[in-house]
Amino acid sequence: MKLLIVIYEYPPIGGGGGVAAEQIACSLMKTRDYKVTVLTAGVGAKITKYVDEKGIEIIRIPCSKKRKHRSSASFGFMLTYIFKSIYHVWKKKKELNFDIIHTHFAIPTGPAGFVISKILKKPNVLTLHGGELFKQPLEIQGYENFFIDKTVKYLIEKAAAVTSNSFDTKKAAHLFLKTQKDINVVTLGFLPPQTGMPVLKKSANKPVHLVMVSRLVPRKDLKTLLEAVAIISHDQWTLTLVGDGPEQKFLEKKCDELGIREQVFFVGYVSEEEKYNCLKRADVFVLPSLHEGLGLVYFEAMYCGLPIVTTNNGGQTDFLDEQTNALLTPIQDVSCFSKAILFAIENPTWRYECGIRNQEKIKTLFIDNIIHEYDDVLRAVVNEQKKGT
Repeated sequence: MKLLIVIYEYPPIGGGGGVAAEQIACSLMKTRDYKVTVLTAGVGAKITKYVDEKGIEIIRIPCSKKRKHRSSASFGFMLTYIFKSIYHVWKKKKELNFDIIHTHFAIPTGPAGFVISKILKKPNVLTLHGGELFKQPLEIQGYENFFIDKTVKYLIEKAAAVTSNSFDTKKAAHLFLKTQKDINVVTLGFLPPQTGMPVLKKSANKPVHLVMVSRLVPRKDLKTLLEAVAIISHDQWTLTLVGDGPEQKFLEKKCDELGIREQVFFVGYVSEEEKYNCLKRADVFVLPSLHEGLGLVYFEAMYCGLPIVTTNNGGQTDFLDEQTNALLTPIQDVSCFSKAILFAIENPTWRYECGIRNQEKIKTLFIDNIIHEYDDVLRAVVNEQKKGT
């Protein structure tokens, strides 16, 4: 089956949504005999078209001559992608032959996927990643923009099928958009690295090494993380921040203000191999996000056998359970987050048992174990269209 994936961010540009789309594409090609083309955004002067090392055809639409930061996109960049991707497909429509469109993110990619499906006269499956649906936290505020509200609802209801990455995302779509559309919850799945799963060893050594893997952006609320660890005796912990983003200078300044600069290490954007090395060297994974649609970084931490300290708001609650394999706190609660980290530091047996449970849990979330769910949705839509023709 020939599949066109429409997504504005795709590795190395963007965050977890693009990584998830890449993993889905790879697994569909490997286990379900798909031919996959990805229509995504790029930087430069000309459209680039190539086949990557995984065998996926990539079409990058130039949306700016340069991008301010790899991990975040401006409104203008995203808007340019919508119009330029539609124009490219319209111009090349006689050359493009696909069975189905798979659009990731209702905003900003949704309008592009919707129009492209009309141009090519092929059905469109829309996958919701969570963050594009609402301003977070979910319990406090929903849409603040009437136009976006109506646009996203329209895109959901006009899609041939809709999937969401978590029950939290599905809840948000129904709660705020008042849509009656049936939404299939299909987790994004985890593609394990080539290296084997690390063997865990119980350790009571201090300092305990904390690690965070994330883009350094406001939604991750890393200010709360720094304030939380600053409360704890500085000889009990170190913190490694893996990732880059527009907040790095602010966070470095915050470390200076809190007097913890010597305990916090900013390693920036690293290769996949080095990222896993950082995780394997750590004792606890920490992330105080205001919201995660799902959070593939949790999967990576679980694979490495790390206990997790994070917030209780988002798709991570689908697979993280209080005390069983994680400690979950309210968002923006410095005191609670600090107490949870301190509990993890002072309880090495809990850390070890938690890590064992996380390694068992992640095996059920390997993408090859769930890709049939995406395949079922896509094939059902294609078969339904064939019946109607």
